Amino acid sequence: MIPVDVSEETGERYVRNIIAAWRAATPQQRRRGRTWYRTAHDLASLITDGHPRAGAGVIAALSANKSWPHNQRLARQAYETGVPTGHVQDALTKANRIMAGTDPEEILPMHRKTGMFFRCIADP
Repeated sequence: MIPVDVSEETGERYVRNIIAAWRAATPQQRRRGRTWYRTAHDLASLITDGHPRAGAGVIAALSANKSWPHNQRLARQAYETGVPTGHVQDALTKANRIMAGTDPEEILPMHRKTGMFFRCIADP
């Protein structure tokens, strides 16, 4: 995991690494990257029967330290069974509250990665 509070030098190194990875990507990988959040948004809408904001909130709540395939499974299963599982209690509580109708922006840490992830999925 990348530390939140880093030196300016470390932050610049992170940016250089991201740019290098982008430049090394094939045209197909770049196209897939440009549409990734749209695909995630479609999943959020699908698992919630047309309520992508709630789906995006649950996906984000259950995302920490999970691979994307695992994150998808957890979010789908939460909506299929009505009970989120497979994560730490804090994440499960957040997912439960979102599934009960609370706006994700009231629950997720919007100034951190989880909140930003939610925003990008909710409005790609």
